[in-house]
Amino acid sequence: IGSSVAAEMAVSRGALAIIGAAWSSHSIAAAKVAQQGGVPMITNISTNPEITRIGDYIFRACYTDEFQGYIMAVFAREELKADTALIFTDLTSDYSIDLARIFAEHFRQRGGRVLMECEYKLKQLEIDRIVERTAGIDADLYFFSGHDESASIAEELQRAGRRAIPTGGDAWGEKIFMQRGGDKLKNAYYCVHWSADMDSELSRNFVKKYKDLE
Repeated sequence: IGSSVAAEMAVSRGALAIIGAAWSSHSIAAAKVAQQGGVPMITNISTNPEITRIGDYIFRACYTDEFQGYIMAVFAREELKADTALIFTDLTSDYSIDLARIFAEHFRQRGGRVLMECEYKLKQLEIDRIVERTAGIDADLYFFSGHDESASIAEELQRAGRRAIPTGGDAWGEKIFMQRGGDKLKNAYYCVHWSADMDSELSRNFVKKYKDLE
């Protein structure tokens, strides 16, 4: 609601363009208002494919969930050699629902088996119950399609002795993910908006450290 209200204010005040939002659910709400008002909108990191399908005034500067769901499924099967997966989905997030669906589709197409799809609602999140519900599901890999709450869930599963490899989408790149337990994960992977060709000091230092480890 807040995103659509903000977009309505921008349109009514004669804004030339709207930048944002970050979360796909927010961008979808704002995009509908922007399209109707004829105001161009561009989001930098909202990956849900439905956003730009809203209309010809809506744009993005990042890849979509169709891309990262596919890439993570290929990575899971070909690089991590995972045969089985357990998927965690936030039913209140357009981003999470779509990313989970796309990952599962491509993982199965490549011969992988999804043993369980563990669904939850963010505002009713009970991590202890999630750990209990997934007990006995011996998957090679966990795929978390949610946001920073994924870190807390993954940390508790690790603490419970689960050996599945945690993986996720670009939402893991936020600082709050690390603050909520992501920095405690021993072996995890995620997709992010970055390229080795990026010419920044931070990027160059990362590439140098990575190559030094090879």
